[in-house]
Parts: sequence; structure tokens; C-alpha cells
Amino acid sequence: MGTLAKRVLQAMQDKGCTASELARAAGVKPPSVSDWLSGKTKTLKSNTALRAAAFLGVEPLWLSEGKGPKITVSQGKTRGFAEAIRQEAQSDPYVLLESALRALVIVGSDKDEIIALVKEKAEKSKEIQKAMQELAGKIVRQ
Repeated sequence: MGTLAKRVLQAMQDKGCTASELARAAGVKPPSVSDWLSGKTKTLKSNTALRAAAFLGVEPLWLSEGKGPKITVSQGKTRGFAEAIRQEAQSDPYVLLESALRALVIVGSDKDEIIALVKEKAEKSKEIQKAMQELAGKIVRQ
């Protein structure tokens, strides 16, 4: 999703919170959140992003940079979490692994499914790497 301002606003609307509540939870003053929402602030400091994301129930990387899945967290459980991870697996295995590892910290109930998915993708990656090495060897021999 586009800008920091759009992501913060969407997450606030999803949670149903005010700018003052977000400021308090993120450990900043309300004018800082106003700057986020107006677009004046383009990036968040990492600690601020972590606190804000935890309060809003979203993935810190998504909130701060717009990368990876949003992963909405509600009362310690995720909505559509496994599907979000599967979508990431299709695009970038490194983003998948990063999202999955962060999710293991956030979520307890889906961790077995996440671990299985990461293992499956790692095996496929190994198979592809092996095939590429074999192909490269054949090309070098010719």
C-alpha cells in the first residue's frame, strides 16, 4: 500500500482508534501522529514502528515500509495469516521467511503450519538450486 500516511490511517480505521491513543501506545506526542497522517513524516524510527504496529495489530514492516503482508493480529490470533504467508511465498522467499519468523513471535496457534510451510519452501528451493547447479555443470562441460 502506498504511503506511510495511508497505511497508518488504514490501520487506525481497522482498529477503531484515535490519533491520541496511537501516540500514547507508540510513545510519541500527538503532533507526531498528525505528521504521519498528513504525509509530513515519510518514515518511522524502528522502535516507534514496532510499538505502533503492535498497538495497531499489523506487521511492522508493512506499517513502516509497505512491504510484506499486513497480517492483522487480533487478541493474539491472526486473521488470514496463513493465506498472507502463502501469497508471500509466491513472490519472494526471503520476505516469506522474514514474515514467518516475525509471525512466530506474534502468533502461537498457527506456528506449526508456518513452520511446515517454511520447510516446504526451503525444500523446493534446495531442489531448484540443485537443478541449477546440474544445468550449469552441463553447460560448462559443453
